[in-house]
Amino acid sequence: NINYERVFTFSGFIKSYHLFKLIRRIKPDIIETYHHSADTIGVFIARLAGVPIIISNKRDLATYKTKFQILFSKIANQWITSFIAVCKSVANHYIEKEKIDENKVTVIYNGIDTTAIRPIESSVLNNLRNRLSIKKNNFVLACVANLRPEKGHIVLLEALRILHEKGIKSLKCLIIGSGNGQYVSKLETAAKSPSLAEHVVFTGYVKN
Repeated sequence: NINYERVFTFSGFIKSYHLFKLIRRIKPDIIETYHHSADTIGVFIARLAGVPIIISNKRDLATYKTKFQILFSKIANQWITSFIAVCKSVANHYIEKEKIDENKVTVIYNGIDTTAIRPIESSVLNNLRNRLSIKKNNFVLACVANLRPEKGHIVLLEALRILHEKGIKSLKCLIIGSGNGQYVSKLETAAKSPSLAEHVVFTGYVKN
């Protein structure tokens, strides 16, 4: 494993050299990249090492990117063979913002292994409802996502508050996922308001 902490450091350059040597040694036909560092530095190293096909996966809108990072991405995108976007809105975002050739973009939605889905035994379900303080009359909502601003959890909490004020008080919302500590703290603080405290549960990361 070659673990980067920061790319643009002396240590980062050394690790990039080791990555270059590794790619030259194993001679892969295809390299697949995820997120900004891999989509830029990784692409450059792969092309320099002679990899013929590079596929970039676009999983989100990358709202964190600075103007410099967007420019850097536009340059690297020219060396990428094709792009896989998780949904149409992500595909359209990169086509518009980073001027990616739409003919190089394929949309492949997240898949679900349906064979792993099976009915839950009533005893297990009851234990789960007790652990999450879910009452029999609760209408349960679940939001499964990384806790990041672009996922819109703040909008969800505001919607729940409005529904509570309109007299709909039987809702129980399970916010399933993990994320940056500062943003999670912001969500938890918002959920402690009188209209939400009894209706929102943060489960944290759930493996299955």
